[in-house]
Amino acid sequence: MILIRNLSNLEKFTNLTSLILDNNQLDDNLEFPSIPSLDTLSLNNNKIETLDFLITKIKTSFPNVRYLSLLKNPACPNLLVGGDEEEYKRYRFFFFFSNQFPNHK
Repeated sequence: MILIRNLSNLEKFTNLTSLILDNNQLDDNLEFPSIPSLDTLSLNNNKIETLDFLITKIKTSFPNVRYLSLLKNPACPNLLVGGDEEEYKRYRFFFFFSNQFPNHK
């Protein structure tokens, strides 16, 4: 199995609307190319730990993202896999009040 560790050459897909990068080795050092057409981004089950930094990168590189999923990342506490309830509440409020990603999971 080959796991993705970076997004080199992704900038060539200028009309991309959905990007699913689930189950890889992507972490906080991830650099996104600018793809304004992107509307759906899934980064489930990676190694992303810093939510604020990631959201800043996403807003800059993918300004039209409406659907974002980050399940099973260290930055996404989940009660079903042993996460803390307070962390999960803070995480959900972060997205609720930012209103940037209305359909975030």
